[in-house]
Amino acid sequence: MSSSTPTNEPQMTYVFESDAWVLDQFTFKTIAQYTAWGRAINLRNKKHGQRLEDFFFHYESGLLNLPKMLKTLDGLIEEGCMDPFKELSKQKKRRSTDKPR
Repeated sequence: MSSSTPTNEPQMTYVFESDAWVLDQFTFKTIAQYTAWGRAINLRNKKHGQRLEDFFFHYESGLLNLPKMLKTLDGLIEEGCMDPFKELSKQKKRRSTDKPR
């Protein structure tokens, strides 16, 4: 017997999973935002093999900073971000240009 309880909320047609996290664990502001994130994730992965984890993976140690990733993604959702890759790319570019010479 299933432990899930039916709700009156609309059923999502997208399921976006990763090895360490699931997009559905976040509370999006709107269905449109949820759908936009799902499309962006699928498109980047299909076209470029890029995933959100890439922004939080430390290649030298081989470790994923999952707590930082989840906190950052939650913050982007709260800010109303519709394309996480665009915003994360901006943040990464800022960090790389802020380094002292």
